[in-house]
Amino acid sequence: MTMKHAALRNGRFVQVAAMVVGFLISAGALAESRAELTEQYVKIFAGSNAPEQMQATGRLEWLGLSDARIFDPAEKYLLDRIGAVEKESANYAAYMAHALAYSGQEKYRDTLTQAANGAANKNLRRHATQALVESGNYARWTPIIADTSNADPALSAEINGFGSMLRSSETDLHRLAAKRIYQGRIRDAEILTVLESRAREAATKPVSTKKDIDVSNWLLKALAATGDPKYRPIIASAATENPNRKVQKNAGKYLKSYYP
Repeated sequence: MTMKHAALRNGRFVQVAAMVVGFLISAGALAESRAELTEQYVKIFAGSNAPEQMQATGRLEWLGLSDARIFDPAEKYLLDRIGAVEKESANYAAYMAHALAYSGQEKYRDTLTQAANGAANKNLRRHATQALVESGNYARWTPIIADTSNADPALSAEINGFGSMLRSSETDLHRLAAKRIYQGRIRDAEILTVLESRAREAATKPVSTKKDIDVSNWLLKALAATGDPKYRPIIASAATENPNRKVQKNAGKYLKSYYP
């Protein structure tokens, strides 16, 4: 299984989502628990494999992990490179800054502030500043993603996290979950039921901001991409009834692509 990689290009933190062969997780598969997932990441960040740590940081965006055994080493890696000028070290440190943000832990804000204000590398300062904003969001989001009150024990912690994101009132999490469901070709019935509910709302929901339009588009696209005929009426409704012309237009494209 390939993972979502984060790449820094021209000083920008660009997240490149890879289509995954074999990412499908059936209800009968051995589910990875949240404790097992945590230990996996503790091991990654306790090691010295920088490329692996940078790759893992991309996934932290949607995993809802907050264990200090993961993030204390990341904090040290960042602090050790605040004075770095060379691109490679600053690039790695930028990943660590975003990793700290995804923890949702207040304890790392001072370090992020220090990097944002005093890092020697301009791009690292910029990414640390972005991470400070993310940190505020993830203070709310990480507990939501990690919530197991509606978890299906047959599914992995990662997949259950998508369900928690969709059940929440945070539209940014709806978009992130929908992207992952689409990119990972996730077809678990439990998750698709929650996605269907959100997409049904999006089909006729009035939206006007760029962000809200994007949220609606991703919810509808992720559902349409299943190709399941029972979801076609929802996509058709969006294509004809949504008050926003952009949502209508995109829903029409999804109909042509997934229900030819």
